[in-house]
Amino acid sequence: MIRVYNGDACAVQESEYDWRTALRFFLNGHRDEYILIYRDDKPIKTLSYRDICYNREVPEKIIYLDQDVFAEARKYFFTYREQEERWMRAVAVCNRQEEVECILYYQHNPITTGHPVSEFEEYEYDEELDFEFLSRADTYIFEEYEEYAAFIYDALERRFPEKEKYFLDENAQIFLGSESCCQGNGDFYVLPGKSFRLNGIDVAGSKRIAYIDSSREQHFMSRAPQTGVYSSLGIMTSLFWRQKECSYGDMNPDKKFMLIRFPLYSCGLGDIIRFCMSKVAVTEYLRTEYIPVIDLSVPDDGNQFTNGRPDNVWEYYFKPLNEYSVEEVMQSSHVLICDEKMDSFNPYMMEQYHDVHNMRAIYGKYLRLNQEMSSYVNEIKKQFFCQGEGADEKKVLGVIARGTDFRYGGFDIPRPMEDEPYIELVRRKMDEWGCDSFLLATEDMDILEHFRQAGFGKRMRYIEQDRYRYTDVGQPGLVVAKMKKEGHDYRDELPYLAVLYLLADCDSLITNCRCGAFIVADYINGGAYEYRYCCGEGDC
Repeated sequence: MIRVYNGDACAVQESEYDWRTALRFFLNGHRDEYILIYRDDKPIKTLSYRDICYNREVPEKIIYLDQDVFAEARKYFFTYREQEERWMRAVAVCNRQEEVECILYYQHNPITTGHPVSEFEEYEYDEELDFEFLSRADTYIFEEYEEYAAFIYDALERRFPEKEKYFLDENAQIFLGSESCCQGNGDFYVLPGKSFRLNGIDVAGSKRIAYIDSSREQHFMSRAPQTGVYSSLGIMTSLFWRQKECSYGDMNPDKKFMLIRFPLYSCGLGDIIRFCMSKVAVTEYLRTEYIPVIDLSVPDDGNQFTNGRPDNVWEYYFKPLNEYSVEEVMQSSHVLICDEKMDSFNPYMMEQYHDVHNMRAIYGKYLRLNQEMSSYVNEIKKQFFCQGEGADEKKVLGVIARGTDFRYGGFDIPRPMEDEPYIELVRRKMDEWGCDSFLLATEDMDILEHFRQAGFGKRMRYIEQDRYRYTDVGQPGLVVAKMKKEGHDYRDELPYLAVLYLLADCDSLITNCRCGAFIVADYINGGAYEYRYCCGEGDC
């Protein structure tokens, strides 16, 4: 993402520039500012703290305001192929009198092991973009004028000229003029989580208002987004996500396929189920004409379920979604590759992922155990639940106790409730909900031992499975997938699969934080739980 800086900068003549002096300037409380190098009256280059700190070579470069400034800046920044080389590079934007109007700087989009996001290196307006998401609101309020907000503004101008568009950022005036920006005092308006004043602009009568911020932290794994508040990165993703459609052959010229892929090197079975089903939901509820097919046989993906072999792990556990095979799709004319690259911020994925009603229906329709897994799970169920005529009707509480990397990994995820208060909460809820026993689901050996010592006796049951200890709580970043024994394959995940279906058959469900097991069990259950409770959220 390219952002606009319009604050203080230090002007230095080329002949007087000194690296040590520049470093002292930045270290003396000016790290977020810039140095403008001049040759006489003309600016020739812009230096950032990172340029000086890493002694990076910076060429002479300025951009003129009457050019396509973001396209020119993108072209310049992406001459550096490595992200670290692009990070915080800057370029001045000048008028034709060589006066600096502002500075543009590059800030790469969030890249993590599980959720890389598109950098949108090359893009342009096209009438074939997906405008459905942009069509929903009547008025768009932009928090910041930056690269993506500028493109979205232009797309609205072209496609929906009748829609109202305003910036709260005064930097917009540099590029669009004063009429685009909200200034001064006016009526007070409130959107979920946001409040602002608009001067002389009547948006009170608008039925649908979209507030666009420039946050880059939220992806669809996070909690449900605020209604009417979106990120510019998310809107960009909604526009361009179908552009990845390609052709692999001549088969099925009248059909479109969504080939769903997901990284297996660090994500567990619960994550895989959640993410694949959310993508299936998009095909179902957006009526995209895409036929979903799941392919978890990505080569060189470090497949933890097969010792690295590129096998389609989905079909180890579940039936195919439909009659179309991966092999057939890979010879077809219209294929949309739906992998991790552009999905994490896709609002279409996000809204389905957080739509409980839709996701329960999707799980009921598409998540079907294959014959081998169905037999295995049913056998486990017989051991845990009283079944058959004359069996006592006893209520069972499903208890999820997530630990290990959720507690100590340092990731941006809900932190589980501590063991002792959680154990007491479970005890209280069992009495309150009339449950005779509970099924404990945990991957954490320490948590299991704490429950064992809590005096539940035969009221507590659990399945035998591999469990782990986070051996060094001072070392963040260790995921459960990396704790698994050498030679781990899909059979080692069978107890976890059984646990998900056991939890789904319980009468009520409680969890120490929102996690994959809670979500998957709930969706498999289909809304039949008498009670559901998630620590940090309450009854849900």
